[in-house]
Amino acid sequence: MTREQMIHKAAMEIMAEVGVKIHNEKAVVIFKENGIRVEGDIAYFTEEQVMEWVKKHRSPLRSMPGTPNTIQ
Repeated sequence: MTREQMIHKAAMEIMAEVGVKIHNEKAVVIFKENGIRVEGDIAYFTEEQVMEWVKKHRSPLRSMPGTPNTIQ
């Protein structure tokens, strides 16, 4: 496993098991409306949810020819 893969795996585990504290109440509502499990102000993301949001909100510059694109 590469270093990048280990970092990705660890980040996914943290977001799924520990969660992410959300300080913005509007963001909490948006996450809940989009199927993200939220308990209080902590959001828990599955890897599938994270990768789906990354695909939807990918920067156009990252998709240009000749630009490194490490998000798959």
